[in-house]
Amino acid sequence: LCGLSNVTTINNILEIGTYSGQTTMLFSRIFPRSKITTIDLPEEDPILNTTYGRENEEKKRKIEEERKQNLSNPNITFLQKNSFFLLDLVEKKFDLIWVDAGHAYPEVAWDICNAYYLCNPGGWILFDDVYFPQGNTYGRTDIYEVIEYLRKRTGDEVYYFLKRESSPEWNANPKDRKYVALMRKS
Repeated sequence: LCGLSNVTTINNILEIGTYSGQTTMLFSRIFPRSKITTIDLPEEDPILNTTYGRENEEKKRKIEEERKQNLSNPNITFLQKNSFFLLDLVEKKFDLIWVDAGHAYPEVAWDICNAYYLCNPGGWILFDDVYFPQGNTYGRTDIYEVIEYLRKRTGDEVYYFLKRESSPEWNANPKDRKYVALMRKS
């Protein structure tokens, strides 16, 4: 991401999947003049309340407190809505989009489709938590499959790089390795 900070055309950023807002806060520091929109499921959503330990009220409260702190920058707009409705919520295109919400079908397919549609030509889309299909431990290749579907139909190049490259505990086993994918929309 730091290499992208020199790109002066990143005025509008979209993050699909806020969680605790750490990535949102990072974007607001790297791109302090950009308008950032981040979307995550509403509090009453049953999927939200069964992920990342939110079944535990104390854990849920801590995540919400951290998110509130991380989203406090005035250049950040937080939307609490299912990303399925994203096209009804935003009226602009984005120069940089971070996709890190639902990692399985059907959510991942509409998030990636919406990201591509909402990205400006020449803009960047990053996809988090990509597993390659060659025997990964988790058996979860939905993100990779949708990205490859998109790549084959658009002709846009996709670059994969290792997530947490400097963390041997995350990457020692090739079957556990996660990647981030980067696409520039033509």
